[in-house]
Amino acid sequence: MPLNPSSPPTPTPPPGHSHSPTLAELFHPLTQDGRVGARHMCIYLALLQCRERYLRTYAPAQPPRPVPAQAPARVPAPAPTGRPGPFYIHRDEIMRLAKIQGPNTYYRTMSELDAWGYIEYWPSRRSKGATKVFLPLP
Repeated sequence: MPLNPSSPPTPTPPPGHSHSPTLAELFHPLTQDGRVGARHMCIYLALLQCRERYLRTYAPAQPPRPVPAQAPARVPAPAPTGRPGPFYIHRDEIMRLAKIQGPNTYYRTMSELDAWGYIEYWPSRRSKGATKVFLPLP
């Protein structure tokens, strides 16, 4: 049975469970955009992988509790809506996961994904510093 590339599959979640987007649903907008190439897909997939690791490691299962003003958080808390907020990445890790060799390719691709609205990207001012990224996912 051939797949229809114009519409991603939309499975119905069981009663009582929220719908978690499938990989096909997450990539569908990128596949329809003629500007997006293989390097964009690779970096986007690496960002999804880092985001999932962040959620497993830092995001609580219950709604976030308020953080006292005097205690700065090292890791961003999930957004009040229950959707994950921004998270931090390191260029070297994303380049390794995406199989990208050159830093210029990384910066150009991240900037393009940001300009096209697929991510929100706040580059670090330090070359080895953590970069803040937000993926506005469904």
